[in-house]
Amino acid sequence: MKNLYFFCFIFLVAICSPDRSPAQPAWRPASSAPSFNRIDDISFTNDSTAYLGQDGLVYRSTDGGDNWQKIGELPNDAYVRSIEFISDSVGFIGTIFDVTGGVGLYKTVDGGVNWSKINNTVEGGMFGICGLDHRGETIIGVGIYSEPGRFYISRDGGKTWKGRMIAGTAALVDCLILDENTFLISGNSASGRRGQILRSTDGGESWKEVAVSGTTMSYCWKLSMRENGFGIGSIEFSRTSFITYDYGESWEEIVVNAATSENQNFGGAYFLNDDIGWLGIQWGDGIWETKNGGQSWYPIDVGQSVNKIRGLANGKAIATGKSVYIYDDLTSSTEIPKPRSERHSLKISPNPVQSRLKIDLNLITSTAVRLDIVDLQGRIVSTLKKESMTPGLHQLSFDVSAIPDGSYFVWLRTNEMHAVEKLTVLR
Repeated sequence: MKNLYFFCFIFLVAICSPDRSPAQPAWRPASSAPSFNRIDDISFTNDSTAYLGQDGLVYRSTDGGDNWQKIGELPNDAYVRSIEFISDSVGFIGTIFDVTGGVGLYKTVDGGVNWSKINNTVEGGMFGICGLDHRGETIIGVGIYSEPGRFYISRDGGKTWKGRMIAGTAALVDCLILDENTFLISGNSASGRRGQILRSTDGGESWKEVAVSGTTMSYCWKLSMRENGFGIGSIEFSRTSFITYDYGESWEEIVVNAATSENQNFGGAYFLNDDIGWLGIQWGDGIWETKNGGQSWYPIDVGQSVNKIRGLANGKAIATGKSVYIYDDLTSSTEIPKPRSERHSLKISPNPVQSRLKIDLNLITSTAVRLDIVDLQGRIVSTLKKESMTPGLHQLSFDVSAIPDGSYFVWLRTNEMHAVEKLTVLR
């Protein structure tokens, strides 16, 4: 009988005691989210309401990004690179391609249901927007990855805009507002096409280069900053990324992947706190994670084509890529989709080449294409093509007889990814 009482006591303790092994935060797929080749951006108006878009379609979530509903469409089948809502009703989308071959800045005043192109409000012209950010009535934007490097600003909530070229840059892809007059912008430099960050303290009137990568044909792709001045800038086409501790006044280029000499395609970048942070692979599979403030990193098998990571309340984060991925402490039996290998491809021949270069370009979707021949210092020697192209195999031929003998790169840039092939010109 004593044994029976003892076992009953143990059973009651077990069922009444609090759970000593709570679920640990981890990444999981959203319960119901759209899927595209890549969702480039996401905008929150509060911790519950979020917006995203791609291929001219706009979606909204009212539960923090777990479930999504289509609510609107752009006038064109546009490639949505950036989205920024400044209130529950007013939002902006920056695009870099649509079926007519144009680019546009779009605005909604009814919470994302209806959109209108507002290029005519941009003084200096509209050449495509890759990044948007806002604080109060001030909105800034930058573009475009395929050049030129332009900065856009509105001080009246997006009613009027000014745009201008930024000296010393080749291309611009992301931006951050730290306060009303302190901005960060990133892309690559005019000299060497190297990943670059610039900082302004006078509202964008003047800029100072505060970081430049050692890797040619790279971009500083995404920027994020914590309230204490600890920030990160991902570098696409490098093994490295930038970290700052002083609100972007100075940056350190750190090695993320020390196990290989191959360049990585880092995209989405975010630190949840001073220890935990992530770098997404923006045209590939998985996320790199750190738990010691960026001193060491390791890959985790989560997500595809992760181009943006944002933080929410209560230690939650959200990432967008081929779909939507959420970092929280909820358990899920849903498996994250296995990686797909679909991507554009580039093949060149003959190599070495004497006078006629053949390029096989296989595109998985309609996209904007820029093809350049670049020397070893990152200088563009010849622009072969810059136009919108349809899906499928394109067999191209170019006369390179005017290019001196030597070593070069063929550099393909598209909305979805970039590719580089070494080329030798030898006669």
